[in-house]
Amino acid sequence: MIDFNFTSQFRALTEITLSRTSRPKHRQENSIPERRQYFRIQDQASITISSIGEKDSLSDLFPYAYQLTLLSELSLLDVEGRHQLGQINERDRSLGVYLKTLNRKLETITQLLAQSSIPINPDSVREIDLSEGGVSFRWHEPFNQAQRVGIQMILLPDYVGLILHACVKSCDKLPTEKDQPQEYEVRLAFDAPTESQRHLIAKHVMRKQSRERQKRRQENT
Repeated sequence: MIDFNFTSQFRALTEITLSRTSRPKHRQENSIPERRQYFRIQDQASITISSIGEKDSLSDLFPYAYQLTLLSELSLLDVEGRHQLGQINERDRSLGVYLKTLNRKLETITQLLAQSSIPINPDSVREIDLSEGGVSFRWHEPFNQAQRVGIQMILLPDYVGLILHACVKSCDKLPTEKDQPQEYEVRLAFDAPTESQRHLIAKHVMRKQSRERQKRRQENT
């Protein structure tokens, strides 16, 4: 098993990143582009939710916050370098192909580290409806409308980890059969996600949509 051996430098990096997301800033209405609502998918994710108080830090609520933050930073390297990679590919196609291969290797290593270091409880995996603005899923306990929560999401199968503040927009009791546990349809709105977090969600959504298109093409041939 591969083990994360976090040095003080890595810890400092993740503490800085978490500090940026642990206390959401007030934002003006409609400050996040409405285009995010068009990027929505049905997917699977490991979900952990915790009620959060005014003084609570997300890093204190979730035991794998440092690991997930570091993995998110690694995933962001692809987003940040995409424009430069496109320019390199225009000038030197062979070099561009080689760099894309190295990028895929980095993603594979990142997923391997995540899978071997961050255990996922199968009971935490949910079918979700995800966009850059929020997420909805079935849950085993109710929440109050407008309740503030912290949410840890590990988007599968890529192990994209996100820890965010969120606000409960609705929580509806679902019909259940006799002797079955009661479930609720919970809809959360992300509370002031950072630009980096929105990029990670958008990247995952587009990758998921690309896989679905490729699958449909293969089925039609």
